[in-house]
Amino acid sequence: MIEITSFSQNKQNIHFKNSFGYVRKIEILVYDRFDETLIQSFNIETQPNLEYWISLKQGFEDKTIVFRDIETKKILLTNDFWKKIILIQLWIGKIPDYFWYHYETTKNLKNVDFLFVTDQDIYLDSPNYKVIKTNITDVTNKLTGLLGSKIQLKNNKKVSDLKASVGDIFYEHIQGYQYFGYYDIDTLFGDFEKYVNPLLGIYDIISVGHETYHNRLSGPFLIMKNTEELRKFYRTEEFIKCFESAQVECYEESVMDRMVKGVFNVKLIFSMNTTSNGKNIYDNIWSGGKNFIDGEEIFLYHFYRKNLTKFTKVGSKIYARYNKKFLNDFYWVFGFTENYSGTIQYLMDSISKYSNRKCVIYSINFDYKIPNKFLTSEQFIFRRINIEPGKIDSRGRDKNIISCKPKLMIDVIDFLPNKKFIFIDSDVYLNTASDNISQYFEELENYPLINQHTHDRVFLCNIIDGEEWTSTIDILAEATNTNICVYPRRKTNLMLFDKKSKWFFQEQLDMYEKYKDSRPGIFELHDEDSANVILSKYQLNKSIHLCDIEECSNINMGKFTDINHPFHMTGLSEFIRLPKNQNDVVCFHGLKSEQQYLNIEKDYGNSVIDCEEFLVYYHNNSIFFEKNSFLGNKKIDENVDFIVKTINGEIIQTLTNQELFRYWVFYISNVILNDETYVIEIVKTNSRIKIYNNLLKIK
Repeated sequence: MIEITSFSQNKQNIHFKNSFGYVRKIEILVYDRFDETLIQSFNIETQPNLEYWISLKQGFEDKTIVFRDIETKKILLTNDFWKKIILIQLWIGKIPDYFWYHYETTKNLKNVDFLFVTDQDIYLDSPNYKVIKTNITDVTNKLTGLLGSKIQLKNNKKVSDLKASVGDIFYEHIQGYQYFGYYDIDTLFGDFEKYVNPLLGIYDIISVGHETYHNRLSGPFLIMKNTEELRKFYRTEEFIKCFESAQVECYEESVMDRMVKGVFNVKLIFSMNTTSNGKNIYDNIWSGGKNFIDGEEIFLYHFYRKNLTKFTKVGSKIYARYNKKFLNDFYWVFGFTENYSGTIQYLMDSISKYSNRKCVIYSINFDYKIPNKFLTSEQFIFRRINIEPGKIDSRGRDKNIISCKPKLMIDVIDFLPNKKFIFIDSDVYLNTASDNISQYFEELENYPLINQHTHDRVFLCNIIDGEEWTSTIDILAEATNTNICVYPRRKTNLMLFDKKSKWFFQEQLDMYEKYKDSRPGIFELHDEDSANVILSKYQLNKSIHLCDIEECSNINMGKFTDINHPFHMTGLSEFIRLPKNQNDVVCFHGLKSEQQYLNIEKDYGNSVIDCEEFLVYYHNNSIFFEKNSFLGNKKIDENVDFIVKTINGEIIQTLTNQELFRYWVFYISNVILNDETYVIEIVKTNSRIKIYNNLLKIK
């Protein structure tokens, strides 16, 4: 083999030796590293284990050198010894815990070296990392010498404004590299070979951004050709002046972006965790050296809101997600069979977007493959329950499975015996008011509080020979000798319960086992019929108001008095308690297709704000409400009020009548909050419709 032994200090001479053990005639080809034109060639007959050298007056620093056999033209050594990229990080102060997730994504990168300059003691064992111990005084003194002007930082945050100068300050460490640059450690790096390597040699400056919202140079990642002109390009009066302020000026993003236009060939990689409407996405999976958001690969994941980002490492994968806060006053519960696997993630999405409670999910008779985006979520607890197969009804459904809801209730009570629960059907989609339903727990006694129907009875057609319409609850009531006296009918798509309701669910199971298949039409509406019969049997009159809406992709209050439905043969019940306003509607119901969910996400989703689109935090006795999106698709036609409540519902702070689209950050100052959890709401000023719900937890 041919082995490079050394370079002269001025990079004009290269020393090498023949390590093959025999005489070998070689040719050495010297190319310009950027445009790949041949500059010079050498032919040498080399003796084994002897050292040779070649010289190039203009130096080898920006050159590619190829050693090959004269006769066979076989390449013996290429420019692998020339490193392509060196990235420089200047970090002053304690190194945060999240750095180690960043380090995991960078330590095995090929042809990318990292110069980590810090005042901390840190050991990084990866061969592509070099650590230099320094202090801020030495760095600023060196920069002062380079610029001939005194540079002094007013605080440690101003280190960020030194980014543009690091190639100049640490010049001795970047020699021999094709590109140098800087980066942020609040990033997970993806596939350099795919996104960066094809651009090398073509562009002078390569950075990341977004074609609409960040179409400029970006500090999280920027590299430039290792030329004297680019190393010193930052040397301007504006750069020196930016250190007169204590604020971070982001010189490398603002001033330099303006300066390089039309002067250098610049390429921005539009592949980050930013959506088309400017939303910063939290959920990311780093696996096999690549970043993925919802299965789509991106180059750079930038988690600049560190306190709101949570990491979990599973094997060699890193999962990042929004650091959501939860209350434990109740758990959502639902179950589903395998045929719902394609749409169940939309229900989970709605829980993730609009609820601050956890959820127990039952897969019935199969092992559910949890989508990656929910795999490490603390919000979801997955359980499997097995139900013995039963007879198939006229609609092709297993009767035992569609009647198994009480078994799920009993299992979750045994699993979490001291908790409260709200069951929801699997064809549901939650909204911003869903968590409000917890107010009904004050009325909970020893039986479940169940959602109301609009009618006293529901009729099905052609389930009994010779009878066009049949009330199935009356079939079961007759079999059990029960007088139906609790109105309106309850629909068991939403139920509040705790362990004191266990007897109720057990009686449902016993009733089903005793009377199933005993007469035509019995249990045709499965557990809903048995729940209504038991309520009448014991005259259990309490319920929750009608709180779901059907056949809508947005909340239309007129739907609650529309009784046109082929099954509904009685009028609107005189006992019905309808929702008073949109905030009383807890969920959408009756969703059987993916398109129905997509319609809701589009129509309802664009009229409200999910928990990741507005971020709330407390700092220096002020509460900040900061957008995480430009809200470009939103159709919110009123000013809004920001409301801070205790978890018991007491309003303690408000910021009223705000123009939502006018500012990026809203705040309430001079606020003293205790170390507690607070409810944050955004409501429309005039209509009082709640469009946002979240929690603020003060440690």
